Order: sequence, then structure tokens, then C-alpha cells
Amino acid sequence: MSNTDNVLSFREVTEILRIMDDVPRGGEVTLKIGEASLKIRVGGGGEARSTTLPEPTRAVKPAPTASEKPPAAEGASAAGRTGDTGAAATRADEAPEGWTAVESPMAGVFYRTPSPGEAPFVEVGDFVEKGQQVGIIEVMKLMNRIVAPSNGIVREICLENEELAEFGSVLMWIAEANEAEATSG
Repeated sequence: MSNTDNVLSFREVTEILRIMDDVPRGGEVTLKIGEASLKIRVGGGGEARSTTLPEPTRAVKPAPTASEKPPAAEGASAAGRTGDTGAAATRADEAPEGWTAVESPMAGVFYRTPSPGEAPFVEVGDFVEKGQQVGIIEVMKLMNRIVAPSNGIVREICLENEELAEFGSVLMWIAEANEAEATSG
């Protein structure tokens, strides 16, 4: 669908997944959203069930996207969002010279840690190498590795652990580092 007015919210997708989880093996469910209809069969034959969902709403406030100011750029000091205050750009394409945005490649839940109770993959001030894992985006119970797009030092982490990330959201900022910074960081 190219019309953004027909895009489902995270809450609506979650409800669809909950409904699908309730369908017994061998069952079938038909979801109707406005004029669209989706029929899902789980396994072989079985009883069919029909569910009508309300029209998609826009009441859910999405997580900040790359086009919005990171909190530190506004001088805010939210818990879990630390870094060089006042230095972050408002969008990934307006980053300060030498800074690279780590953007979410998909909408999902951002995890800073490999599992609950473990230390975060990275903290502000850590040196990272290109390809190093810096987080996870969970989508439909699938864990997707988020890796550093370049070598550098993590300057700001824009989302908290378990916060919803939208497609293109800036997850963190990495700044180029010279050899002295890399070895001392």
C-alpha cells in the first residue's frame, strides 16, 4: 500500500498477531480492516473464524524518527539518553561533521541488551568497529541485529531499552575517532 493513510499502527499489528496466536492449529481466521480482507489458515483444515477490526487510527504516538530532534539536541537529559548535549543533529542527513546515525532498518522494539539483566551492547563513550553489534530490533518475535555502520565512538543513545523504534528512527550517534581516542575510550 503506497497510501500512508492505510498504514497500520504498532498497536493494530500487535492486535492482529494476538488474534493469530489465538487461532488453533488447523483453524482459519479472516481479518477485515476497512475494505481490506486477510484470510489466514494455521495448519490443515478446521473451523473458520471471522474478525472485523476497526479502521486504522492515528492516535498512537510513534517513537521519534530521524526527522525529529534527538533529546540531547534540545538540551534535554532524559533517563537512558545520554551523550554530548547540544551536539546531535535534528536528522540523520544533518549530522555534525564526522557523526553517523545508526538508524532502525524497520519498525520494532529496540533492545540495548542481549537479554534482560545483561549489560548493554554499548554505552556512550564506547569505541565500536564497523559491523559490531550495538543493539537488537525485535519484530514479530524475530531478533534482528543492529550493527555499527562505521568505526567510531558512541556519542549518544537516542532510545531507551525496550522502546518502540519506527523505520528510520535514529537509535544512536557514532562519531569518527582518531587513534588516540579509540585506544583511550
